[in-house]
Amino acid sequence: MNEVTLSYRKPRLVRIKARNEEAFARAVAKRQLTVLLESEVSRIDEDAVVLTVPSGSLLLPNTYVFICIGGEPPLDLLKQAGARFP
Repeated sequence: MNEVTLSYRKPRLVRIKARNEEAFARAVAKRQLTVLLESEVSRIDEDAVVLTVPSGSLLLPNTYVFICIGGEPPLDLLKQAGARFP
């Protein structure tokens, strides 16, 4: 079974549609999704991600990372992780 973790910088989800919020809440309730609010990606390694959370740092082992960025993409972080941009 896959483990999925969502790192989100704000204390709650914003601009989420009602139907998505309901599906999101169901996934969390069924433990299909772990949500880390008020967290920020500080480093992406080959097999782990380091998050900054209110209590300090958190290391999450990973196989894949999907980056959904908003208006201000973390370009330096992405370049350090090996992402290339045209």
